Amino acid sequence: MTLGKQGPEGTLRVVVIQERRLHLGVHNGWCFLDKPQVVVLEPLARSRSDSSSKQSSLVKDSSTTSPPPQMLGLRSSLELKLTNHQALAIVFQLEFVFSAPIGRETM
Repeated sequence: MTLGKQGPEGTLRVVVIQERRLHLGVHNGWCFLDKPQVVVLEPLARSRSDSSSKQSSLVKDSSTTSPPPQMLGLRSSLELKLTNHQALAIVFQLEFVFSAPIGRETM
């Protein structure tokens, strides 16, 4: 996914998402019980049948030019050790790694 932003002198500066990481862990309100697991999320390719069936149920507005929502999937599997306790929660934290030009030839 890329995002454009006007820079100085009217040039287009492009921000590119390089990677999406999901941090997942069991938290007790003060800290994680174990170090959170980190997995990489990848955009899922949508089949034509999925997108056409969803488009028929949605109302299209020709004035909006936003892209369709993007689905993300895990690159690997994960496993959590859970204890049945009211004071514990599963915490999901999404981290984006992106690049943006800072000069004419550098990112």
